[in-house]
Amino acid sequence: MSNKIEDGEYVLATLWPGGDPMDPWAFGFLQRLKTCRGRRAYQVVDAQGKPIHASVRWYRRAQRITKEFGDWLLDHIQLVEGSGRSLWWWKANYQTYIDEFKTGGKK
Repeated sequence: MSNKIEDGEYVLATLWPGGDPMDPWAFGFLQRLKTCRGRRAYQVVDAQGKPIHASVRWYRRAQRITKEFGDWLLDHIQLVEGSGRSLWWWKANYQTYIDEFKTGGKK
């Protein structure tokens, strides 16, 4: 699968590249990608095509995600916000977290 994301794909987007969950972020469908001064910016909308935020916001980093991860993120937002870990860390590691939680940390 290509790393390039296209309009209409389900994405996680963060205002800042580091992905701090306490900074602005959204997940939904990529509506537009623009490049300004060599930097990419992404706009994210909901399933009805409406911007996630009342004001149109351009995010600096976006990556394709699964609906499963989006649902998990929504259900575990307090854990993610209080973890001291970036949203990108959670994207890469949430399945390991789920597996360890189910087994009590035993392999």
